[in-house]
Parts: sequence; structure tokens; C-alpha cells
Amino acid sequence: MTARLEVVREEVGKESVLIMDPHPGMGIVSMHIYLRMGSRYEGEENSGMSNLMQNLILKGTESMDNEALDECLDSIGSKLVSSAGKETGSLSLLTTHEHMDRALEIMKEVLTRPAMSPEEFEKERELALDEIRQRRDELLVHAMDLFQNAFYGDHPLHKTVQGSEEAVKALTLEDVEAFRKRVYVPGNMVFSCAGDFEPGRVRETVGKILEEIGTCGPAEGDDAPAIGAEATDRAWTAGAGPREEVEGRESAAAWIVVGYPAPSIGEGGYHEMQVVNAILGGSMDSRLFSRLREKKGLAYQVSSVYRAYSGPSFLAGYIGTDPARYDEAVEEMTGEIERLSRDVPRGEELERTKQYLRGAFLIGGETMSSRAARYGNFEILGLGYDYGETYLRKIGEVTADGVKEVAETHLKAHALGAIVPKNLKDQKVS
Repeated sequence: MTARLEVVREEVGKESVLIMDPHPGMGIVSMHIYLRMGSRYEGEENSGMSNLMQNLILKGTESMDNEALDECLDSIGSKLVSSAGKETGSLSLLTTHEHMDRALEIMKEVLTRPAMSPEEFEKERELALDEIRQRRDELLVHAMDLFQNAFYGDHPLHKTVQGSEEAVKALTLEDVEAFRKRVYVPGNMVFSCAGDFEPGRVRETVGKILEEIGTCGPAEGDDAPAIGAEATDRAWTAGAGPREEVEGRESAAAWIVVGYPAPSIGEGGYHEMQVVNAILGGSMDSRLFSRLREKKGLAYQVSSVYRAYSGPSFLAGYIGTDPARYDEAVEEMTGEIERLSRDVPRGEELERTKQYLRGAFLIGGETMSSRAARYGNFEILGLGYDYGETYLRKIGEVTADGVKEVAETHLKAHALGAIVPKNLKDQKVS
């Protein structure tokens, strides 16, 4: 079998980056293109723009309508998907070595000559509005959204990726097309490829994509900066939000999210907070599960999440509980989280947690697609494509004292978002 080649990072075109991880003989090729976009780069008036744009961009090209594009990809056993998040978005291709050339040509056409048809725009906008409405019906998801409103206040990261119904209704095709031409620009693109490919062929295709994008960017005289050049960030400090948002709904349960400021991705304390999150909610024997569900019988569902962004970030615990035990659930959850600064994980608990995190990271990077995704995502966030090696090393170096310090620094005052039965809402609003 041919030996695996080294991962290489190259600067191509105007400020774009290409990362290549060749695996000759694997038969599979995965390419991801990462871009800065999403909630952090949107205002209240155009929230949901990135999500709508990313859905629309795959609905045909100038030479193929939506159905023809899908049939073309199916005929060569390839998949092309798009996504948008809070800070980044991606366009991702999965294909075979045999059909790589044709698949890359299709990807190039989607990138440089998308149809952006009025008919497909209306369809996608309606689907986006349906998604926003459905999200409100998923009570735990909506409780998390309420928490983020309480936590972030007017910071751009408070918004959902889907945006608000009011903003999406007001968006026009012209808005989306102008936004696309500010996002899909050379200085805002990281290309990452892993699998069975010839580097020269990939390099050539990426060069052609960047060259063509450079000729079809914003109209002359449009001096709006590329999206990557300006986040809509504003000054933010912990406690800047309203602290609590409680909503009454037709529900037999109470869904509660409590959260705390946390280190941003790659920041000091980031790896320690990964350990904190795993100890609180990473498994069936995690602290929140053991105490709130097993010992106290409080939880239908309970766990924690660490949302680390390059901007302000948070650690949150969440629980579904009997509404009659709402106050007890909040007290027990906040108490268990804040207790970490006193009851610090040591010995076997700490080592088991670090092994869990290292194992999960390694298994999560097993496929060609996950490898390419990690390289691109780490690079666009400014961590460097090879940050995975740093992550594994830093997790291994986490100490009990380090966990204690990050817990004492961050796990103090919480914000809260909750869904409760309508008849209890007035009692729960502080």
C-alpha cells in the first residue's frame, strides 16, 4: 500500500488557504470550504441570512436547475452539502477518486455560477420560516435559545442561526445575492481536502475557482467590506444580558437552562473547561446525571454543553423536570456546577475524563470528511489547521489545580432560560 503523505498548507490566490491531506489508495475524496459567516456577522435586521444563502446556493446553477444538479451528483455517487453556524459556514463535497474531476467541476459551478432563482428563493424562505416555527416547538431547544438571549443580551451571538421570523420575511433575493458576493471572496475562504487525490489537480481547481470568483464579486463601486473583514461584535461583558427569560407554554414539564461565561476557543482555560463540561455531563456517570437524576429523581433529561466560539462563550447545564420542582431543580443544578470549584476532580475521575475526551476526539476524526472538516474549521477560526495535535496534548496536561482555577474564575453568576407551564410563568419571572 502506498505510504501516506504529509499534510500541507499552502496560500493560494488572494489570501486563501488550501490544506491537503493525501491518502493514496483510499478511494474517497472529501473537500470542505470554510467561510466566516453566520449570526456573528449579521445584524438583527438580516438575521438568518447566512442560513438562507447556504440553502439556496445548492438549488441549481446557471446550466442546471435544482433537479438536474441533484441527478448529476447522484449519477457519480457524490454528495454536496452546505451549512451555516454562529461564526462559520461550509460547502462540503464527498466523492470518489474515480469521479473526482467531474465532482470538482460541479462544485466549481455551484460556487461561481449558482442559479439563485426567484422561484427557489421563495421556496427556501418558506422552508426557513417553517424551521424557525418548528424550533419554537422543540421546548428544550427553545429554552436554550431563551438562555442565550438572557446571557448575551444584544450581542450578535444571541441570535439563532435560523434568524428571526420578522427578519427572514423581509429578506429579498437581492439581499442574499449581495451577501453571497461578500462571503464567497478569496480572503474569506479556506479549502481543505483529504483522501485519495492528486494535489496538483486539486490545486489547479482551487486556483480556477478563486480566479473566477475574483471576476464576479461585488459590483464596481460597492465598497462594502468582505464579511470576513468585519464581525458585528460589540463590547460584551458577563452579566450584560437580562439574566433570565422564562416563557409560559402548553407543557407538562419545565425545561431549564442555566449557564455561565466560559473561555473562548483556544483561550486560556479552554481545555480545562472541556474537562469541566465532560465531568458535569459527558456520560451516564457524570455529576449532573448522578446527582440530579439518580440521587434526587429530579430529571427527565439532564446534561451540560460547552459552546466555545472565537467570541464570548458559555458553559450551560440543562434539565427537564416536574414543574412543581422547578426551584429545587435550579438550586440543585447551579449548586452542582458551582461546587466544582470546591469539589475538584482528582485522581481517577480526572484521568478518566481526560481519556474520554482524547478518545472522543480521535474517533471523531476517523473519516476523510471529518479530517478535512477539522483542518478547515480550525484554520478559519485562526487556530491553525494542525490544532488537533495541540488539543490532544493540552487535554493531557490539564491538572486538578487548572480545573479549580477555571471553575473559580467562571462558574459564579448564572443566566437562565426556561419553559414552564403557562399557569406557573408569573411565579417564575424574577
